[in-house]
Amino acid sequence: MRRTVSAALLAFVVVGATAPTAQADEPGTPASAEDTAQFTGIAEAYLQKRAEAVTALSAELPPSAPADVSPDLAGVLEAEFAALAEQGRVLEGVNGGYSHAEVDLLVDQATVTGDTATVEVTEDTKLHYPDPQPGEPTAEEYSLPHTLTYTKALDGTWELTGDLARVDWTGPAPTTQLTQPVDVPAPDSEPEGDKAAPAQTEQDGLDAPTEEPDPTSGYNYGYMASYADRHWKQASPL
Repeated sequence: MRRTVSAALLAFVVVGATAPTAQADEPGTPASAEDTAQFTGIAEAYLQKRAEAVTALSAELPPSAPADVSPDLAGVLEAEFAALAEQGRVLEGVNGGYSHAEVDLLVDQATVTGDTATVEVTEDTKLHYPDPQPGEPTAEEYSLPHTLTYTKALDGTWELTGDLARVDWTGPAPTTQLTQPVDVPAPDSEPEGDKAAPAQTEQDGLDAPTEEPDPTSGYNYGYMASYADRHWKQASPL
């Protein structure tokens, strides 16, 4: 059977960290319609870029951090998107990968406390397969809640500063989510040659490794394909 890879494959691919999310200690007030519209636009652009990172589009235009995110988060996202793009290339070699992504977003709640906003959203994403055959799924689909954190800049606009994706790790993870930390280069590191030690990120209290790994060193292609053969029906047939 040709379509053999589902999101279950993610557990066996070299993956990265999710940016930590700051939570306000005090209950916030409901965000204004204007602020909510800005939160929504930033979140849609971010999640669309994240989903596209695992598709064939990343080969045509290497993924970069979206606009309207903080410098610290931009560094984390650059590293995560690179890891996701590598995952996409692995999947493409195994079963064709994904051609494009379709992301819909629902804002469940948006509150503001001072210069910090906490926004609860639900992401509904379809990762489309390039050439589905009759009777096969046309896309991998998932629904994922996020807690997004924003901070107001000096000019009054909002920046995305954190994303806490509420993944159910008891089952297959969405292909756009990463399960282990990635190394984030220090802001003043040199692009080539002698590089500064990468900055550390945290996920669930674990420090990222201090040495940059080979992005393909953790792959066990035979085991990945064998595992996916047993679990591919967990992808949503659309």
